[in-house]
Amino acid sequence: MRQALTALLFVALAVPACARTHNRSTTISIDTDDWSEVTNCSQIRVTIDGHQAARAEENVAIGAVKTLHVAAGNRGGVYVLGSTDSAYSVKLCKAAALASDLANIRARFSGSELSVVGDSGSDDDDDDDRDVLGFYLIRAPRGASLDLEAHNGSISVHGVNGTIRANAVNGPIAVKHSTGTIDVTTENGPITLAGGGGTVKLHAQNGPISVKLDGTTWNGGSLDAKTENGPVSLKLPRGYRSGVIVESNGHGPMRCRAEACRGAKRTWDDDDDANRRIEFGDGAKVIRLTTVNGPVSVKERDLD
Repeated sequence: MRQALTALLFVALAVPACARTHNRSTTISIDTDDWSEVTNCSQIRVTIDGHQAARAEENVAIGAVKTLHVAAGNRGGVYVLGSTDSAYSVKLCKAAALASDLANIRARFSGSELSVVGDSGSDDDDDDDRDVLGFYLIRAPRGASLDLEAHNGSISVHGVNGTIRANAVNGPIAVKHSTGTIDVTTENGPITLAGGGGTVKLHAQNGPISVKLDGTTWNGGSLDAKTENGPVSLKLPRGYRSGVIVESNGHGPMRCRAEACRGAKRTWDDDDDANRRIEFGDGAKVIRLTTVNGPVSVKERDLD
């Protein structure tokens, strides 16, 4: 079933693009299938002003690097999939309003840095009126070290084991079934996490954070998630045992409807809702979710 990113937080993106030269406005829509592993360019569907974009792709040779730094273009994105391969495999997916502009989109790999030349709004554009986008598909080996950046586009990390830093300005970030050391930040976009282990930090300045836990315990490390001006949503399986703290600093409502909520310790009075906090689970509190000025929702995870 296909769903838009606005509903799923990370699988589709509508980007208004305003060219500076002629004050022209363009509507770009990007979507993929619901929670799918993006393995080929055809899964990223792009329309520009309601028309299917012209498409092309380019394989990019990547040598051995200690840390792969990836900078998506102004409106492009990065999709990373874990693999059992011994080296990185990289493909650049290109999209443009005009087929003649596809040649303007090129991969650049210098040292350990991978970027896109010609993506709309980038420093390398010769013509800001060209509606062109570039998306990287990356298969990462086990133990990979990745530094990912996007501006208005999305970042998706699926099934990766390693060290991951992901930063977006206005785009969404999703991390699914990945472990290791993970540090995710976004200024104005949502963050979605589905998994059950690792040393994970999530920070959203002005966006929501959604966490969906696997299994019955957090496997190694800890999860620390915080948003300063957005809601927090937590879904966990019935019988989840690891220690969890969920708190709201402000006057946002807190709703706890999972089975674990029945025995939860709550630390606020009905007359004082400025700082709300609930704790449940056994042992050390290895999972902590915090919002400042946002609502909190804790629910039973749907069976899938």
